Amino acid sequence: MMKALGLGVLTGVLAATVAASLVFALTDRPPAPAGARAVFAEEPSV
Repeated sequence: MMKALGLGVLTGVLAATVAASLVFALTDRPPAPAGARAVFAEEPSV
């Protein structure tokens, strides 16, 4: 049970990291939206 829960958490973290990276890459243009940078600046580094 715990192994499955841990695997689910790790998978969720990995998916969230990939999604965040993709969003950041897509929004990080020269005239980048201020909102996108503010959101990522507040996220704790893992």
